[in-house]
Order: sequence, then structure tokens, then C-alpha cells
Amino acid sequence: MPTDANIAFERLVSHEFDQASLDDVKVVALGIWYQDFTPDFNHLPQTSLQARLRAGYLVDRLLRYNCVTDERKKLLFANVSKLRSLLKPPVSTNPQVEPLAKSWGLEHDLKRLAKDLLEYQTRHYQYEYTSAL
Repeated sequence: MPTDANIAFERLVSHEFDQASLDDVKVVALGIWYQDFTPDFNHLPQTSLQARLRAGYLVDRLLRYNCVTDERKKLLFANVSKLRSLLKPPVSTNPQVEPLAKSWGLEHDLKRLAKDLLEYQTRHYQYEYTSAL
């Protein structure tokens, strides 16, 4: 049975990030940061290179926040690195896109939503969030 994080993840990676909703990004971020959500890159359509590139970038981007434990970072970065080596993404030349998204060959990124995630990265929020689960 798919979780909310799985559904949000699939919705996010199936469209360009300029169409991404904060709600979906928040669900995936909280899942990765506090619920041990591990996106499964193998369930993405093999025919959609762009969806797989967006998935790699999304997880790579979310792992760069300090609220992810070192153990989780190591595990998930290994998955991201494996995906990157399989896809060998071409570097984007779009000057409006952040360097990490460029390295994944994307024309859109999530930087417009980054500031909206700040409130969910505090120890206080983490304590309240995980206590409510």
C-alpha cells in the first residue's frame, strides 16, 4: 500500500519542478527527514528519463539539510549515487537553475520552495512531529 510520501514523490517527479506544490515537497521532505521514507527509484518508469533525473535531484537536494542523520545520508546518498551513475545525466546549461539541478541535467529546480521548508528543519519541530506519530 503506497504511503502519502510515495504518492507525493511520484507526483513530484512526474512533472517539471516549476509545477511542484509545496504540500508534496513537504510530505516527501518530512518523510525523508523524520520517517525513514526511502524513495524507490526502481518503481519509476524506466521509459521516463526526466522522471528519474528529477527523482535523483529531489532526494539529493533534501539530503543536504542538516536534519538528516549521518546514517540516513550515507544510505540515501548511496542510492542517489547509483542512480546518477546509471543515468549519466547531461549537465544543464540553463543559467536560472541551481548548480545541483544543473548537474542532474534539469531545466527546473526547487529553490523557490526551499525557504518554505525552513520551519520544518528545527529540533523543536522534529520533536513535535515525531512525538505526534
